[in-house]
Amino acid sequence: FSIHLYIENNYYVIITKMKLIAFAFVFALLLASISLAAGLQITEIDVNVDYDEAYTYRVEDRDRIDSTSVPATNNSKIDADVLPGSNLTFTVRVENTFTGEDPDLRGVFVTMTIEEIDDGGDLDEESIDFDLEPGNDNRVDVKFNIPLDVDSGTYNVILEAEGEDRNETSFNTELNLKLEVKKQNATEKLN
Repeated sequence: FSIHLYIENNYYVIITKMKLIAFAFVFALLLASISLAAGLQITEIDVNVDYDEAYTYRVEDRDRIDSTSVPATNNSKIDADVLPGSNLTFTVRVENTFTGEDPDLRGVFVTMTIEEIDDGGDLDEESIDFDLEPGNDNRVDVKFNIPLDVDSGTYNVILEAEGEDRNETSFNTELNLKLEVKKQNATEKLN
């Protein structure tokens, strides 16, 4: 009977050690995923619309939403009145989310694509590049001219930030947004 109890105790010790090892492994994976998540993050997006090129829309006596802040989350809608011929300026804030002294991120830039808006083709624009120390952020502008012959509808906008550390390890982040282009209907044009 005492041998049986001894085996049970060893069995209990082995099970306890296995649970401890499994817990340590899961904890290590969580820490690794947190450290891998560090790098570049898009933290703020502002959009301004200029109607100078869209003359017929500019002379209307209407209230338009010509600037907005967009949540930095996937599938957020850009809530501004975007019209054919208008000019869009996206001001994007990018942050180096590392802490401490390393790594500095170099050659960071923002690329934006509005898919299929130009007669089925994409519009692509890129910001100037810049460097970011850990914990710092920078705002950059990316500008688009919306074609005059654009169809009304909702278009996908892909926003990417990329950069690398001194070891040439690449870091990037991506957001997908929704942009609605509105057109004036014939009744509104006559009024």
